[in-house]
Amino acid sequence: MDIRRIVFVISFISLNVLLHSKVKVQVLISDTLINSVSQLELIEMTSLPIVQYGIDAYKIQYLTNDINGDESIASGLIVVPSNNNCSWG
Repeated sequence: MDIRRIVFVISFISLNVLLHSKVKVQVLISDTLINSVSQLELIEMTSLPIVQYGIDAYKIQYLTNDINGDESIASGLIVVPSNNNCSWG
């Protein structure tokens, strides 16, 4: 598991715990790379020459609790820079 995935999972779980105080536990079930777009492709799509990195888009599924406290499978989309050396701050 690379550092981007670890940072994402920790951030994602932390954010959801804050937003949904009834959530008891969240477990990542799967993460699937669904698309990668290079820096050049992003520049061409957006006409923004300031784009510094490409992106990787992942579909995630995770186990969580619904508003009644019952276990439920939820999903989401996460997009991260495709460059392992990019700065996060």
